[in-house]
Amino acid sequence: MQGKKATYGAGTDNPSPVLAIETAGRTGSVALVSENGADAELSLAAGGRHSRHLPAAIGFILERTGLEPGDLAAIAVSAGPGSFTGLRIGMATARGLALAAGVPMYAVPTLDALAARLSFSALPVCAVSQARKNELYIARYRCRPQAMPERETEFLAMKPEDVRDFVREKTVFTGVAGYEDYGLAAILGDDFIPADPRLFGPAAAPVGMLCMEMMKRGEKPAADTEEPLYVKVSQAEEKLTGE
Repeated sequence: MQGKKATYGAGTDNPSPVLAIETAGRTGSVALVSENGADAELSLAAGGRHSRHLPAAIGFILERTGLEPGDLAAIAVSAGPGSFTGLRIGMATARGLALAAGVPMYAVPTLDALAARLSFSALPVCAVSQARKNELYIARYRCRPQAMPERETEFLAMKPEDVRDFVREKTVFTGVAGYEDYGLAAILGDDFIPADPRLFGPAAAPVGMLCMEMMKRGEKPAADTEEPLYVKVSQAEEKLTGE
């Protein structure tokens, strides 16, 4: 695949190719995305050692697709909420590559990307990811035909037992494979519907697809000082501040 640098901004019909980076969880991924979907996607080794594997994965995908960083329309990165360390590694890598290549960087909320994998759902969707202290990051979405899911709530952090006050109808859940560890099925009863396990967990491809939607709407790229999205004070920051 040989590409050339695309234009971007309001009214752009085909803002691709986009290199997408996902490091919000223990298993990250990198994808090259176009209007056709994921042209290439590579999972990083489990264990969260993204600083070791991420540069090599990016280089491999660009080499296999015959692209140079300057050929990209943008670089998209998962912005959180999620792993404190993983998000910072992904953001720093994306920012450095974008600056070096002279292309824009877009920060895509991790839970939005999780929900995007269920854009076909006729039921409401809750995207969740693991937080510390037995809490969950969560947001609720409505899906519309031929459109990305629309987020109805802010990004929240809550105890599993508090999800009962958040969900009042049958809802599809995605994002955490080990639902039994949080007892959501017991807490929500018939209102809890797990997504297909093949759609569990963060992935780079929907991060890239959402980035293209942002570019079509003419949204501005992330600032050079963009920080990951943290719903709550991280454990590392708690230790530093004594909070």
